[in-house]
Amino acid sequence: PPRSTLFPYTTLFRSVVRQYWFNGDLGQLDPTNVLTAGDFADQFLSLPEHAVALYDAALEFMDKHPESIADDTDCAAASLNLMDLLAKAGQHRAAVTAARRAARMPVKRAEQNIQIAIGLSQGGDAKTALMLFQRGKAGGLSSVAAAMDVTVNDLNQMERVLVHAVAVGGD
Repeated sequence: PPRSTLFPYTTLFRSVVRQYWFNGDLGQLDPTNVLTAGDFADQFLSLPEHAVALYDAALEFMDKHPESIADDTDCAAASLNLMDLLAKAGQHRAAVTAARRAARMPVKRAEQNIQIAIGLSQGGDAKTALMLFQRGKAGGLSSVAAAMDVTVNDLNQMERVLVHAVAVGGD
């Protein structure tokens, strides 16, 4: 269907469906399937506003109900996708909020900690950003740098900036 006919779905999902889902009125809706729908909306339908609604609702549900997170669910990847979509839409505060939530969720790969730390540092939360950065660094700077396509020196510089921000009270 044309995009114009899908627009009301975003509003519907953000309000009515989210309310019914969070109240348990929709039964056992698997949040992982909602994340998959977000991926599909973003990658195949080119509907970033729908992807944002889907990612945000699923991640909020998982944050409130950690027992709903399947072992193979990559919450950090979905969070990073959401943060990226929000930043591209100019919704920087929402991107920082998504980064804060991502910091509380399971992370599968070391570089994801550092990517989330970047989002947090942009929002002024240097203390949490440094904690996540150091957690990511424990995965090995060389492998993290390769996964992020940056140099080890770039990562060391980022850490120095975060340490300085924390020292001057940036949290």
